[in-house]
Amino acid sequence: MQTPPMNLVWTKSKWTKAQLDGRRVEFRLRLNQEPLQGFGQFLVLQNPEGLLSIDVVYDFQKSRDEMISRHLCLSQANVDEIQLHDVPALAQFRLFCK
Repeated sequence: MQTPPMNLVWTKSKWTKAQLDGRRVEFRLRLNQEPLQGFGQFLVLQNPEGLLSIDVVYDFQKSRDEMISRHLCLSQANVDEIQLHDVPALAQFRLFCK
């Protein structure tokens, strides 16, 4: 699994770390007002109070010859939108934000 980023946002979730960590997710988000969509994996950390820091990690083609992994640190509003995917063959979860 990926190394977690240094920025941590602690959130409350109806999902547990065990349910999310390492699971495939289809996402549709906005990053700096630009739409961003694709597939990735959840990377989840839990603090002693039970709060979760949830990232979506996905591969991004930087150039023709270079792929990099990007981490999207999810806000509480994003975390609240995590749902089971209605097509489990694609991904276990979906995260579709407006």
